Amino acid sequence: VEGKCGREAVVSTQSTGEIEGLKPECAQVKEDVEDTQKSIDDLQWRSDLVSKKIQETVDATKVVMKIQKQTDDSIEDILKKIDELEVELAQGQETEKQLQSNLNHIQDNQLLLRNQHKARLDKRLGLFRELKENVEELIEQNVVSAEQYNKLQAKHLKAKSDYQTVLDQKLDLETSVKEIVKVAALQKRMHKALISYYMHRGYHNRIVLTDFGKGATVNLLQLEKIHRNLLDVIGKTDIYLGKHGSGVVRKQPRIPSADMQKAASDLGRLPILIETPPPVREGHRRQTATDTDAGDTRPNTNFTDR
Repeated sequence: VEGKCGREAVVSTQSTGEIEGLKPECAQVKEDVEDTQKSIDDLQWRSDLVSKKIQETVDATKVVMKIQKQTDDSIEDILKKIDELEVELAQGQETEKQLQSNLNHIQDNQLLLRNQHKARLDKRLGLFRELKENVEELIEQNVVSAEQYNKLQAKHLKAKSDYQTVLDQKLDLETSVKEIVKVAALQKRMHKALISYYMHRGYHNRIVLTDFGKGATVNLLQLEKIHRNLLDVIGKTDIYLGKHGSGVVRKQPRIPSADMQKAASDLGRLPILIETPPPVREGHRRQTATDTDAGDTRPNTNFTDR
């Protein structure tokens, strides 16, 4: 068509009239060419689509073939397993027959054992009845033995109680003897302590009496001195009253008698009737003087207060 158009162009230079007459035909031809091109494109698209569909169909066919092959393999495996199961079924049936035979044999043995057990049980029941009678007899004998045992046990307990009582008395006596020995030892010690105490107390009382005698002598001397002073005062008073002629007559003061003076002098030199006591420390002397049973025996030289 293009070559034809080229020729028409060449011809158009030669003949303008002819070109003008061919222009509508060329336009129609172009339209036909365009339509044809569209048809070709459409056919090309359809061809591609069909090719794609064919390719998909081929792929699907491959997958189906693969699945069919796997199915065939699975069928073969299943057939093999079926064969194995048939073999196992045959073996199981054979085993079942053997088990049934064994079961029959066991049932026969059970029947035999049941009969033997029954016979053995009857024998043991007879033995049980016999042993039961023997046990009842032995129980009666045990009751009699228990009564005898209780009596002997009571005697034994009584003898044990008596022995325990005697043992307790013996222990009490031994304890009493030990306590008596301890008390005797304590009494001996107490006796010695009392002897020592009363000896020292006698020494102390002797010292107190000696101090008392010394104090009495001192007091007597003081009384004599006071008496002389009083006599002087009374004499002077009488002289004064005589001079002034008051006429008052006073009694003469009582002069201490010779017995009283002798007793006071004897108190100052009491005789020693016991052994001379050992020297006593001053602290011990004060303690014994304050701890005597007669109370406070310390010497008091204030005879006027007494």
